[in-house]
Amino acid sequence: MKKINVFIVDDHPLFLEGIAAVLSRDERYKVVGTASNGKDALDQMDTNNTQIVICDYLMPDMNGLELMTAFRKKNHDSKFIFISQYQTHDVLNQIIQADIDGFVFKSDSTDEVFRAIDTVVRGDKFLSPKVSTVLLNKVKSNPVFDQESSKKVDITEREKEISHYITQGKTNKEIGAILSCSEHTIKCHKSNLMRKLGLKNAAEISAWAIRQNL
Repeated sequence: MKKINVFIVDDHPLFLEGIAAVLSRDERYKVVGTASNGKDALDQMDTNNTQIVICDYLMPDMNGLELMTAFRKKNHDSKFIFISQYQTHDVLNQIIQADIDGFVFKSDSTDEVFRAIDTVVRGDKFLSPKVSTVLLNKVKSNPVFDQESSKKVDITEREKEISHYITQGKTNKEIGAILSCSEHTIKCHKSNLMRKLGLKNAAEISAWAIRQNL
């Protein structure tokens, strides 16, 4: 089995060494390098065929988004999974609005990190299920999240089913398998739901679904 090449960037040595050790013990992954800052990461990632970058969002010299932008300017197609200890709306909003591949919290389990890697390698996006809770606390004052307001929107039963599985952190492929339909069909339903409700991403769908007790 061909291993997935993972590069880890974090300015906290304890976390950096810990996640590297955990991934190295799993036969699916190969840690091809680590760095404690963005500049060192850029220098190393140019030469080691990195497929997945697990990157702290907030670092002293260069934050995760700046590192991702700089790396992609070099025509690299590595997938970026951001990781952060900060569960604030401002941080999440910046990350979600960017073209990221995945996001997990440092408080998430190692299994969640494994799931994030496997998901983005398949070409799907991954967000920690905890993201929806943080966003819900911020956006529940928006009228689109009010139960009485949402009753005026024509939401199909299939769209409700899909939003329910999104709250569980399931990917398009996983939802398609559960509902016996294609990944493309799931993406279309999600797009329709976002259009109807004025939402921007899966995390906001999840927040809406939790509000509706779906």
